[in-house]
Amino acid sequence: MSPYAVLVLSLAVVNIPVYYLLYRLFYRDAQEFLDALYFWVKPDLWSWMDGEYWEDVWAEMKLGLFVAVCSGAVMGEAYLLSTYVLTRM
Repeated sequence: MSPYAVLVLSLAVVNIPVYYLLYRLFYRDAQEFLDALYFWVKPDLWSWMDGEYWEDVWAEMKLGLFVAVCSGAVMGEAYLLSTYVLTRM
């Protein structure tokens, strides 16, 4: 396994409190997060036929943004560590 992969995996584990903080910023409770997962799996056509299309769009957008911010935090930290900290040692 490459050293960069080890760095990213260890940062992914260390950032669990950051994920929780972001989770609390994006979602009010666990049910809202579970609804977002449900809408992510449910086809958009079914949501449209059920009259829940815009709730589906909003929930999927929040979930995608949540995942992007969490993964962006890990990648940004890995980039900063590998570029500025680990090369100076």
